Amino acid sequence: MKLKSLALALAAMVIAAATGMAKPKTSGTITLNMAATVAGSQLAAGMYKVEWQTHSPQTTVNFLKDGKVVATAVGMTKDLDKKADNNGVIYDNIDTAPVVKELRFAGSSQAIDFD
Repeated sequence: MKLKSLALALAAMVIAAATGMAKPKTSGTITLNMAATVAGSQLAAGMYKVEWQTHSPQTTVNFLKDGKVVATAVGMTKDLDKKADNNGVIYDNIDTAPVVKELRFAGSSQAIDFD
């Protein structure tokens, strides 16, 4: 009987993975085209690894450069009308003092908003 239970559990895991019920994405890469501020921290232009943890509805986001956390910000996860085509950053105050307003990740219908 234990073998049958093990087989059923394994089958359920395979089905869950195949249907997208696997662990949600919690990291990605973004490129800042200009120096900008996020949560009071100044970030230089360049590529960053971004890792986040959602605490519904808040999301804690770490910005990493060369494997080290260079900034941490708290945002909110929000739903988009459609999945993002690519990774992107939306800025506010672009002409005066650029601030990271939102992060989007390719294939995701959610964004992280810092408003």
